[in-house]
Amino acid sequence: MTSITGTAKSFTNKHQSEKIGTGTDTCRTTVVIYHRDTLGKDRKLPANIVVMVYDESGKPIPAAIDKSGYSTHLNVRCGKISWQLVRGPYDAAGTESFDKSNKSNKSNIERKVTDKSESFQFGRSDGYVLVEANGVKNKDPREQFIKPLKISVSRGQDGKSNVTAIYLPPPMLLNLRFKQKLSSKKRKEEINKIVQQVKADGKSATLFIHGFNVPLGTIGRFPNPTELGENPAYDSLKDSRGIQAPYLYYGDIIGEDVKKRIDAQAKAISSNNYGELLKIKNGKINGRPVITGRQVPYEKLDEVLHGTGALAWFPTVEYYLNLAASGATSTNAKLSDWTKYSRIIGVTWSGSVDPSRTFFRAEIYANEAGRTLAKDISTLLENNIQVNIITHSLGARVALAALNILGDANQPKKIKNLIMLEAAVADNAITANYTREKNPVAMELFPFAYKAAEYIRIMYSKEDGVLGPDNSLLDLDDGVSDVSRGAYPLKYGVIAGKTNVFGDYYPHGSAINNQRANAQSESVQAQCKSYIKNKDQRFKEVCDYILKNQPSISKAQIEDELKALIQNEMKMVNDDWQTELKILRPWSHFRRFPENEDYVKHITDILMTMVFRNTWKLSSKELEIRPALGHVGDKFTAPVQKNPKLLKEYPPDNFISGLKEKQFFYHDQSSYFTSHSAIKDLIWEEMTLTDHQRKRSNPTRFSRIYRETYKDQIMDKYIKKFGRY
Repeated sequence: MTSITGTAKSFTNKHQSEKIGTGTDTCRTTVVIYHRDTLGKDRKLPANIVVMVYDESGKPIPAAIDKSGYSTHLNVRCGKISWQLVRGPYDAAGTESFDKSNKSNKSNIERKVTDKSESFQFGRSDGYVLVEANGVKNKDPREQFIKPLKISVSRGQDGKSNVTAIYLPPPMLLNLRFKQKLSSKKRKEEINKIVQQVKADGKSATLFIHGFNVPLGTIGRFPNPTELGENPAYDSLKDSRGIQAPYLYYGDIIGEDVKKRIDAQAKAISSNNYGELLKIKNGKINGRPVITGRQVPYEKLDEVLHGTGALAWFPTVEYYLNLAASGATSTNAKLSDWTKYSRIIGVTWSGSVDPSRTFFRAEIYANEAGRTLAKDISTLLENNIQVNIITHSLGARVALAALNILGDANQPKKIKNLIMLEAAVADNAITANYTREKNPVAMELFPFAYKAAEYIRIMYSKEDGVLGPDNSLLDLDDGVSDVSRGAYPLKYGVIAGKTNVFGDYYPHGSAINNQRANAQSESVQAQCKSYIKNKDQRFKEVCDYILKNQPSISKAQIEDELKALIQNEMKMVNDDWQTELKILRPWSHFRRFPENEDYVKHITDILMTMVFRNTWKLSSKELEIRPALGHVGDKFTAPVQKNPKLLKEYPPDNFISGLKEKQFFYHDQSSYFTSHSAIKDLIWEEMTLTDHQRKRSNPTRFSRIYRETYKDQIMDKYIKKFGRY
């Protein structure tokens, strides 16, 4: 309890207020608050969270939540009170490495990601945002720090005032990143908590998997009063950094603030000193700095309140799914019933690679993440939980890898929907027809994935300047990628390092690298024998030394040893798919490796090729790929209009065509999804529009993303059952 006392004392010292209000000093009471979330009366908040009660004078009265879910605050002044949850405490995560690759190789695999550490833990209080107390509802829980919910307390017959406080349920995160410390025991506990929470929340789980080049990021916070031009509730509550992280979306609130500031500046234009005001470095209007434009001030505050990276993506997607589930037809609508708010399961993985151009490295990391995710999805399904998965960009590979493993198990339980937005995978990735054609390293196809999902939904855009060339030459939403006519088609290009990343998985001392060394020796010996046979004297002395001192080795011998190594590992994995992969780790998206399967023969041939060529890079001709699924949809695999020229280069896929409109569904969002990350990057356009501008202009791109992608398709047509809605 020492740490709790210390936390409360430290917080109190920093948050002392001047006496305000009209409470009666002579009336004092003991306030007993029972803290639970919206999912059930017995779902009490974790113990040891410090609750800071404020009476009408602004005086803080701290107490920690006990094991029964109660906090008891002594000698509280009668009248209106409010409270905040202090950030923390944090549970010990352990010192065990989450990444097991270091244990399964003689030499460690070097993980090349941008984050030095990929560990993350929510504080116990994070996400538990107050929505109701004693029947009084919080108008907007996101403003709990600036405009806290207040209720009246008085002295009862027993000298107490009892309060029941109801909060949003906590965030749910599946961190699959390599560079984190997380014990096996702790991870099992986290998965169990997720299962119990989803069971209480309608037994329906929605997972969202982010895409490529997304770092873990930072968590957001409540807005401070000054950031929104508001006065603090108490003099002590000016800085929200010591308070719980809400893990909520603030786009509409940020937009309103930007519009308010622009309006104030517009009114100041007529004043005599406005021109001089703009010249002043720290010029202010109504006590707030001058801003120019809409996007920059929006994004600046967005990074503060939403956070950054993956930890900003999840609450954003979560909010709009809830808004759509509530029936709102417009982004301008406000959530009216926060008691139904459902948390999604955010899935984060090591997709932010170093250097960022090495897309192939991220693809293999996605395969590995998918193998881990398969176990978590299986746990959800075993608990009779309906599972929907939404992915963006390369997140599709993570999901497909997981489903490819689950589908190969032929288990009866399936996920409900796999919904892929702008999928950075091959357009025929979901076929069951395995082929080597434009499948250079046996990683383009997931032939068993379809077996693990009732429905697979593809939402694509021909205006995605990252996955392929835009139709519009003037569309530069995706920056450099637009100019180069798409980054995905160049994923195995020279700048991206081709397939050199294979070298990460077979470092010095590994079995494969040893065979490469043998292959180099065999090649040199063969050349020397050729020189001697042809009586070439140029290298006689060197060759005599090599042939005399190096053990003789043949290509056939190396092939036999290499095949034995591969087949031995395949056998172990076939006996138990959860066996840690070594040689086969890059192909983590396959559950098992039966010797006679085409994909197994393909993988073996690839390894043979790289060993004997003494390079991890395949040639450009060998690395030809198909277009991205998120860019062309069914244009080539199941075309509606058949173009003879295209049919020759891309024959339709009979398997995909046969399941189209039965299990596979395609939605073309090209008319409004004009940027690869439009689902997040274009929000500012809509949020900063005034009502007048909105009436006079065409719908913004994000307004259509919400209405057509989030609501009409994902929620109304696909998911249907979301939490308790």
